[in-house]
Amino acid sequence: MIEESENIKWRPHSVNLNYYLGEIKLFQFSYKGIRYDINIFKSGTPQELRPPIEAMKEAGVKIAFEYSRLLPEKHRKMSFKDKHLIYIESNYRHYFVNTKGDFNQYLNRFSKKTLATLKRKIKKIISANEPDQYFKIYSTPEEIEDFFEKAKAISDKSYQERLFGHGLPDTDEFKARIMQQASENMVQAFILFVKNKPAAYNLCPIYDSNKMLYDFTGYDPEYSKYSTGTILQYKIIESLFDDDRIDYYDLCTGEGQHKELYATDSKLCGNIYYFPQSPLYIIPVFIKLILDGVNCLAKSIFSRLGILERIKKWIRRKA
Repeated sequence: MIEESENIKWRPHSVNLNYYLGEIKLFQFSYKGIRYDINIFKSGTPQELRPPIEAMKEAGVKIAFEYSRLLPEKHRKMSFKDKHLIYIESNYRHYFVNTKGDFNQYLNRFSKKTLATLKRKIKKIISANEPDQYFKIYSTPEEIEDFFEKAKAISDKSYQERLFGHGLPDTDEFKARIMQQASENMVQAFILFVKNKPAAYNLCPIYDSNKMLYDFTGYDPEYSKYSTGTILQYKIIESLFDDDRIDYYDLCTGEGQHKELYATDSKLCGNIYYFPQSPLYIIPVFIKLILDGVNCLAKSIFSRLGILERIKKWIRRKA
């Protein structure tokens, strides 16, 4: 039996090394391995990175992957331990929102300028939808079925689908799983409407009974001038402050301006690979490190020139 604990649950899983040039995926290497997804709310303090040798042996694999592992502030991108290569693919702030308390008190953390901008954008969306509802919550199986119909149309147009292939899954297996979660009251979905048409969606499972995960998301680029993603997050957080069940809104892995804007706290995390100390694995990692370095340099240059966001928008529009 594969090693387990309250916070670490190893499971057989394909481990992929993805190679990107900016936001454009070039290729990937796939390996048979094991993985765990850590619960950052139960993780305690960062521990020393060590390859899970016993878990790999019991699973009959040579490679392991840890998703959103807590990291110390000082860490190495690549290191060697116990005859294994440890590679930190990315490190980032894992943001979340504490939704306990009063929503108006939460809003006090924003500057007057930011809050005025948010409210102006909300009014713009409201006026574009009058007299119809502009924000809707879906939770029952019947409501989720309606959500899938509306959200899939958004997903097909979103850059998440066209650029990364990470849109809303359309398989019977996925839908059945979400419908089962809906019957157990363990999922909520949200849609923001513009001009009375679905413009942005979030599908959010609930875990640990009191935490909601920002998981599947997408927006129709036709309505990007309405800042639909930002406003949808605002409305979701507002609704969660009114939901006595939910204490935390987990904004998932990866960084972003809207996550930093809304978060009340964060933890430093990383995605960790463990490979055997062999040229067969070291060379692909070195290639990825070089490509990551090129991306980092380009991002820094474009940021200094003030054109990074424009380039991102152009790529997403052309995808």
